[in-house]
Amino acid sequence: WQSQTSGQYQRRVHGQRHLYSGNLVNAMQTALRLRAYEDVLTPVAVNSLIALSSFYAKYYSICSKALTKLECLPFLNAEEKKIIENFLFRFSPDTNLRIL
Repeated sequence: WQSQTSGQYQRRVHGQRHLYSGNLVNAMQTALRLRAYEDVLTPVAVNSLIALSSFYAKYYSICSKALTKLECLPFLNAEEKKIIENFLFRFSPDTNLRIL
């Protein structure tokens, strides 16, 4: 039951209804709900979706937290960590942060 529900949430984020149709805040909120299903989905999938959707919704503080979680995962290789680290540098103190 839980794996079926998590699949529905993941499809909603990727689906045209939210992310691709421009409902960016709804996509981010749906992605945030995926945290409850990290026992079924990988932490990479969950935090990547959160980072992507919150970045496009301009909730940079949430995006930064998701990227930091990704960066701390022990099984990522050095190249993947470097990509995440470079992306994190885009968030400067003058970035207009929005809090959910």
